[in-house]
Amino acid sequence: MKTKLKVVGRTEEGKVVVAGVFAHYSTTGLPLDVMFDCFHRKQIVPDWLTFYVEAVQAGMKRARILSMLDAAIADSYGAEFRNVVIERLTLITK
Repeated sequence: MKTKLKVVGRTEEGKVVVAGVFAHYSTTGLPLDVMFDCFHRKQIVPDWLTFYVEAVQAGMKRARILSMLDAAIADSYGAEFRNVVIERLTLITK
């Protein structure tokens, strides 16, 4: 099965926001930190909430999703960016 990333918007800084990242991750097996590193270099940002929702739909638990995102985001986008993403997801997904 081939997955496609879908452009769903742009950030205030003009970076492309894409959905379908979890589906791409789960079908290709590409490590998240590698995928996120490629995205970061190309000025692409995953739609974090869509990633979370897709992971939940696939049967993953909240703590596991946030944990795996925590490390991968920090490795690729940096700790400060990771803190913002995880904090917002934590508030939204309570």
